Amino acid sequence: MDFEIPLGEIGDTYDRFRCRIEEIRQSNYILKQCIKKLPSGPILGNDAPDLVMAAKPGRKVGVDTPARNSLIKLIESRDVHMEEDLYAATEVSKGELGFYFISDSMGRPYRMHIRSPSFLPIGALAAMGKGVMIADLIALNGTLNVELGECVT
Repeated sequence: MDFEIPLGEIGDTYDRFRCRIEEIRQSNYILKQCIKKLPSGPILGNDAPDLVMAAKPGRKVGVDTPARNSLIKLIESRDVHMEEDLYAATEVSKGELGFYFISDSMGRPYRMHIRSPSFLPIGALAAMGKGVMIADLIALNGTLNVELGECVT
């Protein structure tokens, strides 16, 4: 794909905003290139009508009961009575989403903490916001792509 990586020159809030807008334009340009390279022919596969019928309200979709039962047995028989800390993380669209569990060997964690992808960039807000007006913090927060609701503990 042909695209350009948007780079700022000054590093202020307006420069970061312009980079975000240019990223949107470049993403649009990449999508247009992908659409042009799609081969001609039908878009839906042969099984699409069945999927559409199954998704209609009031219609139940069949569940593979033996597979479901074996999964339940695996979960029930697994030894989860550990006495240690566990951190599990996965990559999401904004960064790392992590879950921290503390267990006391009673079968369930007694403490849990969620580390949201917005947790790390919110730490930079104090340093970047020094000397700016309060009204500028809103724009600054927008350029960091922080969801403040994720950062509440």
